[in-house]
Amino acid sequence: AVRDSYKKISALCANPATNDVQWMQLVEDTKWLSFIRLILSASWQAAFHVRYNRLPVLLHCSHGWDRTSQVCALAQIFLDPFYRTR
Repeated sequence: AVRDSYKKISALCANPATNDVQWMQLVEDTKWLSFIRLILSASWQAAFHVRYNRLPVLLHCSHGWDRTSQVCALAQIFLDPFYRTR
């Protein structure tokens, strides 16, 4: 689902004939922003429980392909002090 959405948003951005009037609706139809929101939210929740509740976290998304690795990687970045602002 994430890959399909990425392909749609990429095609939309690369198409010079895209109608500016319908731009927001076309972006919404790709569901790209919804997937990004869900991935960021799950990553933040995982990092929050590890950091503040000192709990181990097991991540398993429905297919285990796209989202599992994306959520894990982002949670690790959120927890790494090198990538946080001071």
